[in-house]
Parts: sequence; C-alpha cells; structure tokens
Amino acid sequence: NHGIAVNMATSTIRVPGKLGQALEFDGINDFVNMGTPSSLNLSGVMSMCLWTKLDFIPLTGSENAWLISNSDSVIEEEQYQLSIVAGNGNLQFGWRNAGGGKFFEIAAGIKAALWYHLCAVRVSNNIVNFYVDNRFSTETDVGSTIIPTTGFGNTTIGKKGDYAGGIGNGIIDEVRVYNRAIS
Repeated sequence: NHGIAVNMATSTIRVPGKLGQALEFDGINDFVNMGTPSSLNLSGVMSMCLWTKLDFIPLTGSENAWLISNSDSVIEEEQYQLSIVAGNGNLQFGWRNAGGGKFFEIAAGIKAALWYHLCAVRVSNNIVNFYVDNRFSTETDVGSTIIPTTGFGNTTIGKKGDYAGGIGNGIIDEVRVYNRAIS
C-alpha cells in the first residue's frame, strides 16, 4: 500500500530511520493518508508493527501520540488504532464502535528520543499480544463483547484517522500491517 503525505514538505519528509529512510512527523499537522484500501479493512485477526522514535511523550490530558489508525470521526468509530498513551508512555491498541470502545494497554515505558520496535497482534476480540523491542506481553479482556467492524474511515500513519488533532510526533519507520497473527 502507498499513502499520500499530507502537510509534509517533500524536501524534508525523509530522514535517516532505523532501517534506511523514515518519515518525520512534526506533531502539528503532518500525517500519511493511506485511504481505504480493502487490504487495510481488517476487523478480525491482525498484526501491526513499526519502528518509532518520538520527539516527546504527550502530557497527561492531551491526545495520545498516534502511530497508525483507521478511524472515522463522523460516526466516532475506530477499526483499529495503535498509540503511545499521553502522560505515561504506555502502548495502547484498541477499537471502538457504536457499542463502545475496547482498548488494551501495557506499561511499555516508551521514552522520547529512543528507537522502539512496536507490534500489536489482535489474536481475538479478547486477546491482544504486544511486542516492545521483542519483549512479549499479552492482555486479555473477557468482560467486554465489543467487536471491531469493517468499513470505517481512512487509515492514517501519524494521526488518529480523520479526526482533527490526534497528531503523532517524531519518526516512524517500516510500518507493516498484516491480516494474520505474527509472533
């Protein structure tokens, strides 16, 4: 899949990454719009991985640092999202539909100015596996029946779908999204 760089100057968009070149996001209005390809319309088992080095961890009470998301602000639903939680550097993966939201979060200890390899694997609607620099952690939620549905908004890198705000900051490299569970 290919995306369109939005609000990113072509002369400064590419920077040295973890593996070759990466994209740098200003934390103000930069993001990549992947559109709505069927290959990114994933409501079941899925995996997403990337390298990131944030300029800063957002303060408590502000928006998370959004890494990749498929969200629609009009109906306020998310097929999936991966972000760094504002204020604590935790890693969060989740989804939301008309029935509410379901979010899994681990204490990842993400800090600014360091490279991290992050993966979230939706094994089922009740289990998400996380990998932070190849360290494994799993989160289980058996109480909620909220399931992801298909056909939401655009998939974006560095932004929370088509919401105003929710902009990531720093460098994102080697984004991978799979329609299967990886380990």
